[in-house]
Amino acid sequence: MNLLLLLKAFPDMGLMVKSIRVYLFIILILPVCTGQSSINDSLVISGMKFLGKPYRSGTIESVDFEKCIIQDQFFDCYTFVERALAETLDPKHPEDKILQLRYREGKVDGYCSRLHYLSDWLLTQIKNKVLKDVTFGIPGATEIQFQLNFMSKHPQLYPAMLRDKCQDEIKSIEAEVSKRKFYSISKSALDPALPYIKNGDLIAITTHKKGLDFSHVGIAVVKNGVPYLLHASSDQKKVTISKNSLKEYLKRNRLQTGIAVFRLVE
Repeated sequence: MNLLLLLKAFPDMGLMVKSIRVYLFIILILPVCTGQSSINDSLVISGMKFLGKPYRSGTIESVDFEKCIIQDQFFDCYTFVERALAETLDPKHPEDKILQLRYREGKVDGYCSRLHYLSDWLLTQIKNKVLKDVTFGIPGATEIQFQLNFMSKHPQLYPAMLRDKCQDEIKSIEAEVSKRKFYSISKSALDPALPYIKNGDLIAITTHKKGLDFSHVGIAVVKNGVPYLLHASSDQKKVTISKNSLKEYLKRNRLQTGIAVFRLVE
């Protein structure tokens, strides 16, 4: 990994030798920093810049009308991954990249122009050659199809959808995405898959909650061949690296059923 990228990620490194960022850098990132830098490694570095930032949901919701709200002080799991991706893909203009990542065709046109379901967001990033789905090439992967309807079935949870009167449009999006095939690896069959997960892979976590696709997303950090999860954690209330391995993390979460793995296109 290119050390210049690391220095950019931690410009105050010399003044914060005892800080948590440096500690995590030493014990988690240096062991995997071998060989030439890749865009996946850059994604990990971008994500590490936000370690310790508080977790907060609903930070991109607007009361009056849909607009692209961007801030870097609070994150949920989705906005954290979005920000890390934007910083990696366009470090000079990450706000412009967020607009492209968050909205269909990169244009704000009401609440339904935003990519709400993670599966829809992932399909769009694959279409735009930002990401590729590598799950199907990993041992233990099986084909799945989501039956999305959570948003349309629970409109009271989405006041902006009611405000913009686009519930029917959401239903159409749910139906269209539900036709698409995905692959996932059950958490009970994870062992043979773990060596195939690379530093910087996006880990999308499936759920058995009815009407949903994924319940969480983060970035893989691989230490000594073992994947951990760099993510905005609602339990820890901050951006952090999981204390337990990805396998153990999944085992402790009853609603999480497995993972899908996505990789940045070089």
